Amino acid sequence: MRTEFVWKKANGRYQEKLQTKIRPPLQDIEELNEEERLYGDQDLDEMGEEATLTREYLEKNSRND
Repeated sequence: MRTEFVWKKANGRYQEKLQTKIRPPLQDIEELNEEERLYGDQDLDEMGEEATLTREYLEKNSRND
Protein backbone atom coordinates (compact mmCIF):
# COMPACT_ATOMS: atom_id res chain seq x y z
CA MET A 1 0.00 0.00 0.00
CA ARG A 2 2.95 2.33 0.45
CA THR A 3 3.60 2.36 -3.31
CA GLU A 4 0.08 3.71 -3.94
CA PHE A 5 0.80 6.64 -1.64
CA VAL A 6 4.11 7.38 -3.38
CA TRP A 7 2.54 7.23 -6.85
CA LYS A 8 -0.39 9.40 -5.80
CA LYS A 9 1.96 12.03 -4.40
CA ALA A 10 4.17 11.97 -7.52
CA ASN A 11 1.13 12.18 -9.77
CA GLY A 12 -0.17 15.17 -7.80
CA ARG A 13 3.13 17.02 -8.21
CA TYR A 14 3.21 16.20 -11.92
CA GLN A 15 -0.31 17.59 -12.37
CA GLU A 16 0.61 20.83 -10.57
CA LYS A 17 3.73 21.33 -12.71
CA LEU A 18 1.81 20.58 -15.87
CA GLN A 19 -0.90 23.11 -15.02
CA THR A 20 1.78 25.73 -14.32
CA LYS A 21 3.42 25.08 -17.71
CA ILE A 22 0.26 25.14 -19.81
CA ARG A 23 -1.44 28.13 -18.16
CA PRO A 24 0.41 30.86 -20.19
CA PRO A 25 -0.19 29.25 -23.62
CA LEU A 26 -3.85 28.71 -22.75
CA GLN A 27 -4.17 32.38 -21.79
CA ASP A 28 -2.60 33.39 -25.12
CA ILE A 29 -5.04 31.17 -26.99
CA GLU A 30 -7.96 32.67 -25.09
CA GLU A 31 -6.80 36.22 -25.95
CA LEU A 32 -6.49 35.31 -29.64
CA ASN A 33 -9.95 33.75 -29.61
CA GLU A 34 -11.38 36.92 -28.09
CA GLU A 35 -9.74 39.07 -30.79
CA GLU A 36 -11.15 36.75 -33.42
CA ARG A 37 -14.63 37.09 -31.92
CA LEU A 38 -14.31 40.89 -32.08
CA TYR A 39 -13.49 40.90 -35.81
CA GLY A 40 -15.93 38.20 -36.82
CA ASP A 41 -16.43 38.41 -40.59
CA GLN A 42 -15.11 41.97 -40.87
CA ASP A 43 -12.04 42.95 -42.84
CA LEU A 44 -8.89 44.04 -41.09
CA ASP A 45 -8.69 47.68 -40.03
CA GLU A 46 -5.89 48.39 -42.51
CA MET A 47 -8.06 47.39 -45.45
CA GLY A 48 -11.29 49.05 -44.37
CA GLU A 49 -14.79 47.63 -44.35
CA GLU A 50 -15.42 47.79 -48.09
CA ALA A 51 -11.95 46.72 -49.30
CA THR A 52 -11.82 44.47 -52.33
CA LEU A 53 -8.93 43.25 -54.39
CA THR A 54 -9.22 44.07 -58.06
CA ARG A 55 -7.28 42.70 -60.98
CA GLU A 56 -5.79 46.13 -61.63
CA TYR A 57 -4.62 46.51 -58.05
CA LEU A 58 -2.97 43.10 -58.07
CA GLU A 59 -1.28 43.68 -61.44
CA LYS A 60 -0.02 47.09 -60.37
CA ASN A 61 1.41 45.87 -57.06
CA SER A 62 2.84 42.54 -58.23
CA ARG A 63 5.26 43.89 -60.84
CA ASN A 64 8.92 43.38 -60.06
CA ASP A 65 10.28 46.54 -61.70
